[in-house]
Amino acid sequence: MTSRSSKQVLRNILYCFVFASFVLLLAPLTANAQPGIFNVTGSMITPRAGPIATLLANGKVLVTGGVATDGSALASAELYDPTTGTFSATGTMITGRYDFFAATLLANGKVLITGGVDNSGNAVASAELYDPTAGTFSATGAMTTGRYQFTATLLSNGQVLVAAGCYTSGGNPCQLLGSAEIYDPAAGTFTATGSLIASRADHTATLLPNGQVLIAGGADFNTYLSLSSAELFDPTSGTFSATGPMISGRALHSAALLPNGQVLVATGYNYSSRSILASAELFSPSSGAFSATGSMTTGRVYQSAALLAGGEFVIAGGGNNAGLIGSAELYNPATASFSATGSLITARDSNPLTLLPSGQLLAMGGNGETGALASAELYSLTPPLTFSPTKLSFSKLALGGTSSSKKITITNKTGLAVNLASWVSTGTNAADFTVAASTCGGVLNVGASCSINVAFAPQQAGARSASFNITDSASNSPQSVALTGTAILPVSVSPTSLKFANTKVGTTSAAKIVTITNSLPATLSISSIAPAGTNAGDFAVQTTTCGATLAVGSKCSVVVAFTPTATGSRVATLSISDGAVTSPQTVALSGTGK
Repeated sequence: MTSRSSKQVLRNILYCFVFASFVLLLAPLTANAQPGIFNVTGSMITPRAGPIATLLANGKVLVTGGVATDGSALASAELYDPTTGTFSATGTMITGRYDFFAATLLANGKVLITGGVDNSGNAVASAELYDPTAGTFSATGAMTTGRYQFTATLLSNGQVLVAAGCYTSGGNPCQLLGSAEIYDPAAGTFTATGSLIASRADHTATLLPNGQVLIAGGADFNTYLSLSSAELFDPTSGTFSATGPMISGRALHSAALLPNGQVLVATGYNYSSRSILASAELFSPSSGAFSATGSMTTGRVYQSAALLAGGEFVIAGGGNNAGLIGSAELYNPATASFSATGSLITARDSNPLTLLPSGQLLAMGGNGETGALASAELYSLTPPLTFSPTKLSFSKLALGGTSSSKKITITNKTGLAVNLASWVSTGTNAADFTVAASTCGGVLNVGASCSINVAFAPQQAGARSASFNITDSASNSPQSVALTGTAILPVSVSPTSLKFANTKVGTTSAAKIVTITNSLPATLSISSIAPAGTNAGDFAVQTTTCGATLAVGSKCSVVVAFTPTATGSRVATLSISDGAVTSPQTVALSGTGK
């Protein structure tokens, strides 16, 4: 199974052999969903299925090889720049290659390209080095055996272990390999090392903290059975020894070293039962044993997978009997369980998933519904356009005043520049919140931040609320920041009404006191305090502690008396003219003459 057409047949067989019950697994994954979202980034120059992606020391991602839309093995390569969210061409490989070749970042910053299948259907023995400084590929020593569907692992000593896989010539079926070899970057040569106990292909190889390499599972294409056996490679002795085995035989699975030192092995295909697996296992280097852990919701093959900086493991895309899968799942080592996370925008399989320095994952290319894809996406555990804070609460403010502004910071964590279309206050009291300043323009570049300062200028007293809405080109648009504040009267009077006892005409009642409080953030000017209205002459200010000004937070008092000039109901208003926007402040006055 080495030609491009036979590989497609294998994909179809794997998808179709699964029992119909798996259809239920494609239901939307909502229970216990974790945060996380895929967002579009720039597309590759060339559509390619099965490319290899390698994170370089400079933070860019090298994308090599794969299958073109016409079925040919690609020699071209591209670079993804996370700062611009774009791909650009770089040097071309000497040999076009596809079908599980390998690209390994060396300690010197160069990338070792090994194996795969060429356009003549031959397993490639040649190897190449990519130099990021020059942007070119050059030949290095060839492997002792051409191979594909193998593994290449950077060892702790800087050398590279190449293990097992398949050999073919002229597109003939896989000749299973059990051999292994070591690449020495200093010499630029490959040399044979000890052979595996079991020949295998489509297995995984994981470097352990002790420097050994765990080889797990894979397929035996001589019997078409999936292997449950596992082996450990010891770089010191150059030999393989048995460990494990796994609970389930599996090939085309994913594996990752977790922060706790265990190895997670998940999903894959079991040729023996002709089933796609949703199960997962943990390998303990201390005990040399595998144990079951939480299962995935959806079994899949040809999936992409990567470990996040926080230790969570993301498995995305792939396919099963119902076709391509767009969903993704997140394994949390702390809970030993999988949960749903954001889905791919475009369902795809046979694509790489690469951790970027930003903590995001880059998914690119692969097979789509209509063939090889050029599109790319970025996965992030946080929304692609973030806002801090998500709520602004303003302190109590006197009516007519304007608060100090509070800042909203917007950060672009997407892989593309974001167009900021508008930002405006909306809701019940939208007019009470205004933009005081902004560093945001029409475009927010990748990784950039800008800020919007919002001020509170209440137009009525009481609790005030609104939302600050930002509309943009990010996938989580529009975003909202809650706004709240409370407006108080700038100058308050207490009580707001005085009612005098019945008083004989021509005599003066007992006095009553009105207290004036300045709640403004500035000194209050007072121009006059006097009765006004229908029977203003029946009421008089006897004394007052209020002067021409009243300091911030201070109080003064006004003593008012009632001297009716006629019998019956007498009414007026104590009017206080001052510098507040609510001037004049008033106190209702009433009494009865007898």
